[in-house]
Formats: sequence, structure tokens, C-alpha cells
Amino acid sequence: MKDSLTFILLILILIISGCTSTSSYKNIDLKYDENQSALSRMLNKKEIAAKADRDKVVNDLEKLFTYKNVKKSNIEIVLSHIDNNYVKKEFIGNISKAIQTNKKINALEPINLSYITSKKNKEYIIEASFEHNPRFNISFEENNGKKVKNNLLQSNLISFCKTFLDDQMDLIETSLFSNKLSEKDVIVVYMAQFKDTVDILKKKYPDTNYLQVNNNNYEEFAEQTLDIYSSTKRFNSIQSLDRNIKLENNPRVKKDFDKIYFLLDYDLGKFLVPIFRSYLINTDFYSTSEIILNVSNIKELNDFEGMLIPSHEYFFKQVSNKKEILSFNDEYNKALINDLLTAEKLKRLNVNAIDVIFETSPAVFNSSECIKRNLPLWRVTLNNFTDRS
Repeated sequence: MKDSLTFILLILILIISGCTSTSSYKNIDLKYDENQSALSRMLNKKEIAAKADRDKVVNDLEKLFTYKNVKKSNIEIVLSHIDNNYVKKEFIGNISKAIQTNKKINALEPINLSYITSKKNKEYIIEASFEHNPRFNISFEENNGKKVKNNLLQSNLISFCKTFLDDQMDLIETSLFSNKLSEKDVIVVYMAQFKDTVDILKKKYPDTNYLQVNNNNYEEFAEQTLDIYSSTKRFNSIQSLDRNIKLENNPRVKKDFDKIYFLLDYDLGKFLVPIFRSYLINTDFYSTSEIILNVSNIKELNDFEGMLIPSHEYFFKQVSNKKEILSFNDEYNKALINDLLTAEKLKRLNVNAIDVIFETSPAVFNSSECIKRNLPLWRVTLNNFTDRS
């Protein structure tokens, strides 16, 4: 009886979604914003009073749009949410399309794949293949496989338009340099290993101030950058005139900029960024995920609280649910391989305008096109995540 009711409900959904013309069909904006999680915009919140219940519905919808080992029971749960009026009617068509896509994936025969890549990436691929349905038959033939770059952050993973790192840098540049006047509002703080990137930025945005970190006195570097050093020096000179008088020093920060773009690795960033933040509470900081690659515990993200990083809230949520991790670099590599395998499945269906939650970014999938990530800027915060030791 339950199966027949589920079937009837699904048919009704298909009829409703079918009544919507192709021209008026809209993909979901699956990007996270700071006010609400990505899929919570789909909910009839008046029907779901408790936050825990809303989170449960969002998690169930997330599972559906990942197309990753979605079972019949997962689909039935989502259908029950629709039946309970938890989902806004305008999104039922999108959900119906996702359900049908998952059904097609589950009906696929085992997929044969062959790749040419590093030994470590082969391990990632084999491990990830067990998380997907249908089964993947993986081989690594040197003469007949698809080439995947050893550095996954700098690989387009065969199906994507750009590398994950290039997509991040493009988003940051769009956010920082919206027009010629905005160039002067930005400071780029970088270390030597990012010189090639900075040389490209200098050609594109010559009016921006570029500052290389070239000594180990990070406090002094920050003070000189913010023109605090001279103010502190003057204070010390005044204080030395009479040590019996207790003076309070509130150095003025040079504020001819609005944003700072940090091109640093974790070992330097974890020291330098908090120093800058202590002086610039309300200034927006930007960086690619390279600054957190060596983070081995999600609590270490506290050093970058408030920083804007092009990344996916879903990714951070998945990481926070793990008891321990080797590093964020390892987690990003696993996520990118999962994205590779998800794309391989979808390409075999000949589907278009499919909303997808890839592990590194939301996207709209079209069989005949490369995949363009719809990367959001995520403001680093641990507020929404479970504490992990």
C-alpha cells in the first residue's frame, strides 16, 4: 500500500512539473549565503517550526541532489516532505527532476572507467568508487586511460570547464576588482611561492598595492603595512619621557583600503592573519583554499574566522562530521574525486539542466557542456558546525 501511494504521489509531482513549460523552468540557486543554508530557501518554514526538523529536511534534500548512492528509501523520505507541504510548490519540479535522475542512475549498468594519474589519486578513486551507485569498474591503463592531473586542485577533472583553484581565483578577482576604481581599495599580502600569481595580478590590476612578506617579524610587518609602526614608535618616545605616567596607546590604522587578499600557505597564514584581524575587525579578508590546506582539525579554522574563501558550505559540513581528518588538502582531494565520479555518471544519462550539489560546489549539469561551478564565497565560521576535538 505504501509503495502504491508513493507511486501515485510521484505521478502527481511529474504532472505538476510537466505543466511547467521548459522556458519557465528555473534551476535552483544552490549557493549558500550568510543568512540561510542553500536548500533552506525551498522550505515552507511555517510548516516546520523546529530548527532540528528543518535541518533534517535540508539534509534529506541535499542527499537527493548529490546523486550519490541515493536509495529508494531516500526518495520516499523526500516525497513525504512534499506530501507534508514542507517544500514550496515552486521547487517541486526541480525535486521531481532530481528524483527521476536518481532513478536513471540506479538503473545504470556497472560503469567501466580507466584513468592515468598518480598512485595517490588512484587510491582516492578506488576509495570513492565504493561510495557510489552504480558500481564502477576501475582500471588504470597507461595507454588507454583518461588523464587526470596529479595535483587535483589544478585539474579540470575531465568534465569541468576550469580547475577548482582557477574557479576560486576568478571568483575572488570578480569580488575584489569590480571596476577600475576598486583596485586601489585592495591590498594583496603574499609570500614568495605565490610570486607568479602576483605577477599576473599586477599586469591586470596595476593600481593595487602588493606587499610581500619577507621577514619573520609578522607583528612588525603588519604594523608597517597598516602604518601603525610609526604611531607606536611615537607613543614609546612620549612614554619614555616620564615612566611614572601611565599612557594608553590606541594606534590609528591607515585605512585607505577596504579589502585584503592573502596569498599565503597555512604555516604563515595562521600567524599573520590573526595579527591583521586584531587591528581590522570590520575589514573583509579574502583567500583561496590554499591557506587552509594544511589544517588538520576543523577548530584550527578559528585562526581565519570571518575570512571569505570560495568554497561550499556543504563541503565544510561533511568535513565537520568526521571524527578526524588528515588535512583539508586530503579532504579537498577526496571531494574532487567524488565530483569526477558523479560527473561520469551524469554524462551517461544524456540529461540537461540538472541541479547538482557537487562536493566542492553547486552547479547546473548539461550533458553537452563542460561543468561550470557556481562557487559561493563562504565566510569562515564554526558556529554552524559540531565541535570536534
